[in-house]
Amino acid sequence: MGVVYSSARCRFISRSSSINNILQQNDERNQTDKTELDVDLNYLIGKLERLPAYAKKLFELSKLYLTSAEENSNDCKSQSFHMTESAMIGRSEQCQASNELSSLYLFTPLKQKHPLHCGQTFIQWKATFDVQQLAYMCAPSRNTIYLQPLDSFPEVISQFVLSISQLYLSLFQLLQGFCQIFFLGVEVVLLAPVSSTNWNIRSRLSNSTGRPQLCVNDFFPLLQLRVPNNGIGIVGILWTDLYPEGFNFVLGEASVYHKSAVVSFGVDTSEDMTQVNGVLVWRLFKTLTHEICHLLGLTHCEFFSCAMNESISISQAMSQPLVLCPVCLRKVQHVCGFDVLERYTKLHHFLLNVTQQLDGDLSQFNQTIQWLHNCILYVTH
Repeated sequence: MGVVYSSARCRFISRSSSINNILQQNDERNQTDKTELDVDLNYLIGKLERLPAYAKKLFELSKLYLTSAEENSNDCKSQSFHMTESAMIGRSEQCQASNELSSLYLFTPLKQKHPLHCGQTFIQWKATFDVQQLAYMCAPSRNTIYLQPLDSFPEVISQFVLSISQLYLSLFQLLQGFCQIFFLGVEVVLLAPVSSTNWNIRSRLSNSTGRPQLCVNDFFPLLQLRVPNNGIGIVGILWTDLYPEGFNFVLGEASVYHKSAVVSFGVDTSEDMTQVNGVLVWRLFKTLTHEICHLLGLTHCEFFSCAMNESISISQAMSQPLVLCPVCLRKVQHVCGFDVLERYTKLHHFLLNVTQQLDGDLSQFNQTIQWLHNCILYVTH
């Protein structure tokens, strides 16, 4: 019996030792995975030590991209950007068994098509941005974005007035106000309209509508000449449709090299506009901020559903979010130096005021307002 007992005990010790080895290996693997995740997260959004806790909480949502499955499904990790607050809170309780608003509903990670280093992470963007800044070390600080209306506009545009905080704003002042909050921390200056009649811009008639179109590429070097020394960049805004070389139509395009961009109202894509409505303002907000982000060095986002996603059609561009994902927001925050919570709060208040005074389809604005409300709840709880 002693021999049998001894044999059984040895087998037990052997099994116990194997289990301990497996557990130790799992712990080591988990620690390695965590370390790799931390390294990837730092590469994706940079160091966050100097930011407030609520800002870190928001930017760390970039982990959703790093930990998301190859195929986004309809589980808790990949919910629609357009989910309402009540649905968000309800599903959040299912996922976390908690009353805390779930972070998994704020940003939708895209399918991981490439290795992390193939996209423009914060570290990659900052390396290029820092090199560009070296060229301006002896120049005045560049802290201003200029908006330049070009040529004439229909009466419906020139007569539009909207009230914000007891101020009566023209359409261009409204665009200026929105950009001032979107890029909080830098100045946004609206310049007096100028004519591009003598600028030697190529033109043609649209194949689809027969309306005049101007070549967007020809504007870049000419607008660059109008950028003051303190200018981050300049954006021309015009009514006439645009076309880029080799393509049929574009709402806007930017050239980082020339520090200039051009956007149009996009009359080529709709009936003649008889009023400034929610669809038009949404289009202008979307296009203008997208192109300014390009002037800051941002490329198209491949990480999340984001205002900086690439689009192949006007309808696709307009269906994308107005807000930036945490990776792109981190880049803009580095340039502008804004406080994340202050920016979201001001955007929420501004868009609420705007939508209360606009007619037409406001569904995308309302979804954005609801999203901002949910985001504020998340970072403050």
